[in-house]
Amino acid sequence: MRFPNNTALLLTAVLLIIIPKMDYAQALRFADEIITVRISENRARVTGQYLFQNPGQKPLATRLYYPFPITKDLLYPDSIVVNNMRSEEQLRFSEGPEGIYFPVRIPPKDSIWYQVVYAQHLTSNSFTYILTTTHAWNRPLRSADYIIKMPEKLHLNSISIPVDSIAQKLKYQEYYIHRDIFMPDTDLVIQWGKQ
Repeated sequence: MRFPNNTALLLTAVLLIIIPKMDYAQALRFADEIITVRISENRARVTGQYLFQNPGQKPLATRLYYPFPITKDLLYPDSIVVNNMRSEEQLRFSEGPEGIYFPVRIPPKDSIWYQVVYAQHLTSNSFTYILTTTHAWNRPLRSADYIIKMPEKLHLNSISIPVDSIAQKLKYQEYYIHRDIFMPDTDLVIQWGKQ
């Protein structure tokens, strides 16, 4: 099929615009995460800190998709905040039906922590934090820490990843999980009951 010269030039220009953006997005690395899940009787609050790296020689700017577990028992978050932890800037994001998109900008040969905080109303004694999307990055996390905080009036029945240690805090139990070189094969699923 032949195109007029102007069409060929337009197609070439579009390809030149798209390919560099794809290359930069591929250069972004997801290195570490620290996740704190605070459970109450009918609510879960997640504070996620994520280290992204730009190993390239050029500045990197892209948008990331951040999914939420949405089920009949886990409603869409009623509060969401996204921060660049270096600049302490609160970032604007756009909402999708099961997640958000937020911008990431990292200078060459640099890394920046981003934070996502959200709260979900619970209609059962179970909570899921999505971990398996790490596979989309095609490399394991260098380091991952998960802290689950639960009031002492609740009892942890099960957790999908073995706990490394437990600490008693003021009116709370804290469950700690640490993994190095971690490629999750399951999401973090927490189930509890009343004491």
